[in-house]
Amino acid sequence: MSFPTTGTPPGAAGYGNYVMVAAVSHDTRIFYNWWKLGEGGHEWREVEAPYGLPYTVLAPAVSFIPNVDIATSLNTFLAIQDLDGNISYNTNGGFGSAFHGWAPFVGGPPIKVSPAATVSTNTVFGKYDPVILATAPDGHILYNMGRRNMGLDGNGWDATGWMGLGGDVLTDAAPAAALVGDPGAYYLFVAIKGLDNQLYLNQGGLSGPFVGWRPMNFPYHTNVAPGATSAENTSVVVATDTDGRIFYTWWKLGEAGHKWLELEGDGRTDAAPAAALVGENSDYLFVVVKGPGLDAPLLINQGQLGRPFVGWQPL
Repeated sequence: MSFPTTGTPPGAAGYGNYVMVAAVSHDTRIFYNWWKLGEGGHEWREVEAPYGLPYTVLAPAVSFIPNVDIATSLNTFLAIQDLDGNISYNTNGGFGSAFHGWAPFVGGPPIKVSPAATVSTNTVFGKYDPVILATAPDGHILYNMGRRNMGLDGNGWDATGWMGLGGDVLTDAAPAAALVGDPGAYYLFVAIKGLDNQLYLNQGGLSGPFVGWRPMNFPYHTNVAPGATSAENTSVVVATDTDGRIFYTWWKLGEAGHKWLELEGDGRTDAAPAAALVGENSDYLFVVVKGPGLDAPLLINQGQLGRPFVGWQPL
């Protein structure tokens, strides 16, 4: 079953061999789908809201909460900018299970664009929630670390723990983030679209100093936010040019990035792309975009990093 047409960009994330995609319908309801690498997707399911639904008209952020065993208890995580301009989040106990209900992110800053979320696939099960990122009203990027079972507030994050990445590059779009590294030494990459429509990257260890914003050498201008994903120690950033063409680059922690490659299939989008990196070698990439226009289908492309992709197909 293909997702009905939408005017909102999707969200996506991967963990191990599992992929989750979330999308917003024209009436602002949120749906999700999931699959395991090599298998087909499921029917789209609406995210239940037994305690009320803070509707959104922006892209949902997707991530996971590793719990005990990836095969049996990989909890899913969603974050949105609700209609009050605040961050709300929702979780469930695994693919296909009921969501617990939307809750406000305690102490979260007001935002004007979508939040972002990322978690390391090297996490210690049961100890870490996703890292949450937000664009402050003045265009700076903030992040908050999830540290469950460590005596923090009831929603799993330190309500006073918002930290700025610093630097003098501002954005009017959502951030994209990839968390890599090992427990105790997690390393965060954050990509943004600058106000000059160039791509910039910042990086650093959680709670430590970041290096500052550096150009990503994207050979084109862009007018929408990038997407990002990670698996093990590999990070990927996906971006579009002003013609709507979709490109990606990738790197391993401690190594230089590869050249930007356009995804095969002549795909086009006018919104931020979403991506999920999976596979035993952390090298199989799914990219999901909204087609051009306000009444467009979701499209998906997939393939191994650096190799030909299969082309764009309806999702």
